[in-house]
Amino acid sequence: MSDSPDWLELLRGLDESVQLGQVRGAYVPDGFDLKETQVRFGVLAQRLSDIYGTRLTEPAGPVQDASLFGIITIPDSTSSTCNRATGFKFGIDVLVSSFGGLATVRVSRSAKKGEPYILPPMHPDDRGRIDEVLTELGYRVVPDEVLGLPYAGPNAWVFGSRTATWNTRFFSWL
Repeated sequence: MSDSPDWLELLRGLDESVQLGQVRGAYVPDGFDLKETQVRFGVLAQRLSDIYGTRLTEPAGPVQDASLFGIITIPDSTSSTCNRATGFKFGIDVLVSSFGGLATVRVSRSAKKGEPYILPPMHPDDRGRIDEVLTELGYRVVPDEVLGLPYAGPNAWVFGSRTATWNTRFFSWL
């Protein structure tokens, strides 16, 4: 798409170089507005609750020792995403980063007893409804294929021997 952002350029621009023991830049960006971020996250949870007809609770962010602000989980009982062959339904996780209004959406990896661990693609109805709300609230929905690319920023030392991706940098524990 011609209107798609250059994701790697955007992610590199949000990636602040940090020193050992520094919180700003590592877990939250410089100039981070906790109150504004919590309010927007709460509105997101409420809007998704309305769409899915169930109360979706969210912990107050940011997540300790993480660049991830919070996760809203849409339960399998209300999502349309399922394994067509088995009929098993899957929940959906909406992840919000503390950086740049970034968000990503993925099929939940939690499995019930006896459920196969092969994740199906997200149902287009779920994807459309969630992306619409995220976009309306000003979030930038980063594709999984971009987040799966190897991390190539200034903070590789943070991850030690662990293989880091852009997902590790913006949607995970550091």
